[in-house]
Amino acid sequence: MIIKATARFINENIMILFVPIINTIMALLWIGGWIFGSIYIYSNGTMTKNVNYYPWSTVEHTDFNKYSFYFN
Repeated sequence: MIIKATARFINENIMILFVPIINTIMALLWIGGWIFGSIYIYSNGTMTKNVNYYPWSTVEHTDFNKYSFYFN
């Protein structure tokens, strides 16, 4: 009985099958935009060579960049 009702509902509302796909695509776009924005804000600082840790550099930010990164 429940399976028949479910089959009837899906048959009448076939677009319901696309809801998880659309939600996944929207979530991936949102996360991608957030990651791009975070990388952009983080890379706005000034790179300085760190002598003590040779292969790594440090990024010095202004107060505006620091607070915008926290806000993001």
